[in-house]
Amino acid sequence: MTGHTPGPWFVTRKGLMIKMGVEALCEPGPDGEARWLPVCTMEKDWDAQTADANARLIAAAPEMLEVLEELLWLREQQFSSAVKKKNAYERAMSRTPMGLIKGTMK
Repeated sequence: MTGHTPGPWFVTRKGLMIKMGVEALCEPGPDGEARWLPVCTMEKDWDAQTADANARLIAAAPEMLEVLEELLWLREQQFSSAVKKKNAYERAMSRTPMGLIKGTMK
């Protein structure tokens, strides 16, 4: 899926006031040093525990998206397989004497 900063995302804490946020590791800079791209920052009026929990949830978003996309793909495969099995069953049943008498099975 496109439309978001690629993961993984990490929770960050900076400065004396412990500014919290979520950042993504992006392509290295010209000198090969690691560069971090900010994804979001936590509101100052949240307590530390809430800000930390929210940051961890947001940082997990790319991995959660991957899992959901995989689950949807698996569901589509199972549905497709079930439809193929049902169609094969109906074709086979239509060739049986009872199927020939009744016409197409439903």
